Amino acid sequence: MVLGPLTGGLLVEGFGWRSLFVANVAVLAVAALAIAYVVPADARPRRGATGRLDVIGALLVSGAFVATVHAVIEAPYRGWLGPATLAEAAGAVALLSAFAVRQRRARHPLLDLGMVRARSFWPAALAAATGFFALMGVLFLITQYLQDVRGHSPSQAALLLLPVAVAQLGVAPLVARVVARRGVRSTAAAGLLVLAGGAALMAAGIRSGQHAAVIAGLAVLAAGNAATVNACATAMLGSAPERRAGSAAAVNETAFKVGGSLGVAVLGGLAAAHLTARPPAYQAASISGALDVARHLGGTDGARLATAATGAFTDAFAQAAAVTAILAAAVGALTALLLRDPPATKGHHGS
Repeated sequence: MVLGPLTGGLLVEGFGWRSLFVANVAVLAVAALAIAYVVPADARPRRGATGRLDVIGALLVSGAFVATVHAVIEAPYRGWLGPATLAEAAGAVALLSAFAVRQRRARHPLLDLGMVRARSFWPAALAAATGFFALMGVLFLITQYLQDVRGHSPSQAALLLLPVAVAQLGVAPLVARVVARRGVRSTAAAGLLVLAGGAALMAAGIRSGQHAAVIAGLAVLAAGNAATVNACATAMLGSAPERRAGSAAAVNETAFKVGGSLGVAVLGGLAAAHLTARPPAYQAASISGALDVARHLGGTDGARLATAATGAFTDAFAQAAAVTAILAAAVGALTALLLRDPPATKGHHGS
């Protein structure tokens, strides 16, 4: 989280945005080779285990996630209840249903559905997904806010995001101790409530123009995310039998990624809908697109367009932060009601 934004900012400024993809290819190639040659398929191989991949199941669940995210991204332009949006959402539901049927019948399923039905599993997955929904969605918008509204360079914006990494690094090592004393449920619920408080502080700072409050709110949000996702990882891994620990860890990571993707899609979609709702002269799908048009126009018209676009985006960002706060608080309450500490952690905190 520290090296990514800093390196990205420097690459964008020195070599253009396309250089990011070249750099990522190199990093991922090294990681793929390391995984192939170093990481074992199973920490404790079982007799008769084949390690086969359920390709059909992987295609079904991947298609469902792609359809869901694409429907959310396009909804501001096609309408949330438009035929194309509803058709894509129905397709996602159908693919997920087919995936569930496939997992019941496959010899080597991707997902043990019995594990998912555990009382401590799915509430933890929901809480973890919400944590990353908030963090990634807000990071997506604040990057644009820092550069397009506040006028910072990519590397300056990356430096301003360092409190996120500091908060994560500071909180994550403490979560195990808190879980041992208070339990998974209390820790995850409290983390979401802290996250909600950080998002609310961000919304207030954006509306009042208090830049320090925005960054402080982001740091609080990141701290709440760290507490939530680490506690939820404990719950998900603790609720699975040892032989399915790898599968539980995979679902845990999937919850992070799906939540983060939906956060970018939903909060980005809210911002886009707010921008396109302006009068025709100010319509734009993104703040950067509107500012490009403003620079092309120049003069009084360009300045007026730039002011309108930055104002619209600021309002949209504040609304997105407020929505994030409400969502995190609601899921935090659900977590406190529904999440149960898994047996693997009971001996540590007396639940």
